[in-house]
Amino acid sequence: MELLHSMKSEGHEPNVVTYNIFIDGLCKHGEIERVMELLYSMESEGHEPNVVTYNILIDGMCKHGEIERAMELLHSMKSEGHEPSVVTYNILIDCLCKHGEIERAMELLHSMKSEGHEPDVVTYNILIDGLCKHGEIDWAMNLLHCMKSEGHEPNVVTYNTLIDGLCKYGEIERAMELLHSMLSEGHKPDVVTCNILIDGLCKNVEFEKVKELVHSMIPQWYEPNAVTYSNLIVNLCKNGETAKAKELLYSIISSMIFEGQSLMS
Repeated sequence: MELLHSMKSEGHEPNVVTYNIFIDGLCKHGEIERVMELLYSMESEGHEPNVVTYNILIDGMCKHGEIERAMELLHSMKSEGHEPSVVTYNILIDCLCKHGEIERAMELLHSMKSEGHEPDVVTYNILIDGLCKHGEIDWAMNLLHCMKSEGHEPNVVTYNTLIDGLCKYGEIERAMELLHSMLSEGHKPDVVTCNILIDGLCKNVEFEKVKELVHSMIPQWYEPNAVTYSNLIVNLCKNGETAKAKELLYSIISSMIFEGQSLMS
């Protein structure tokens, strides 16, 4: 703040970008009260805050547990004629989800839409993750169908989040169905998808499905590497399947020797 006063005393007029930098720094140090003072000072000197200013403030409040103040700031922002962006809503929805305020997060989504603000894939991913973490799997699946029906294309993060949620709640069949749906719609699974499935299938003692996944499916998506196999072996051991882990390890070594590959590749 001394630097800001020094700038002014030397005749250097700060602009909105300057204020945003100072506000961001104060927010990162949890100085919310000083931030609000700076905002009022900024406005009183004729410097209009922009959407970035509000996003920094709202994010800072959310990160320091000031949910209600962040929501109030959204309303103030709108009442003063400043249009929130999708980033503004995503920050607030993420904060509400992390604090278990799922109903309010969904209400904010509907409010956002009704005011003509289009959610993006990040908005849906935040909500789907929040729903899955609070055991609302069916609601999360409905949200996937909703986003697709509204023309929003899910990405691999969307599918990974849902598959992980389904696996954690023992919904293995639905997780595999979603995987096939993902593939049929042209979305390629990544290493995270595979690790989620391996972990979920092992924990639910679905070793035949693990075998199918490793030998038939994963090689179609990417070249399995030491990390993929290590994850599988660790999961088998964790679930008391040391014999299967040894069998798999010998099988991998034999296969790689035959193909001239290295476990370190």
